[in-house]
Amino acid sequence: MRRLIRMPRRPDAVDPTASPWHLLGAELRHWRDEVCNLNLREAAGKALCDHGDLSKWERGLVRIPTDVIDRLDDLYRANERLVALYAAMSELDCYRMGRVVSADPSSSDEDD
Repeated sequence: MRRLIRMPRRPDAVDPTASPWHLLGAELRHWRDEVCNLNLREAAGKALCDHGDLSKWERGLVRIPTDVIDRLDDLYRANERLVALYAAMSELDCYRMGRVVSADPSSSDEDD
C-alpha cells in the first residue's frame, strides 16, 4: 500500500508595498507564524474570530476590525505594536483617500 505524504501548503506571499492594509497583513502573519508559531485556526480560535477572515486580513484583502486587532495584539504579545501600526495604516489610508480630518479643531485656517 502506497502512502501519500502531504506537504504543507506554503502561504501566499503578501506584498507589503501593495497598500497600507497589505503591510499590516504581512505584519499580522509575521507575528502569528514566525513569532508565535500558530496556524490560522489556532490563532483565530484564541482571538475569537473566523480563520477565513484572519486569512483575508493577513493578505490585506479586507480591513480588520479594531476590536480584533486589539485581541490579536494581546494574543501575539506584540505590546501595542500591531495596534499602533493599525492606527498608522488607518491614518495613511485616510490621506490616500483625501479624507484628512484635523485632530485639533482649534487649528483651522479661518480668521476669527
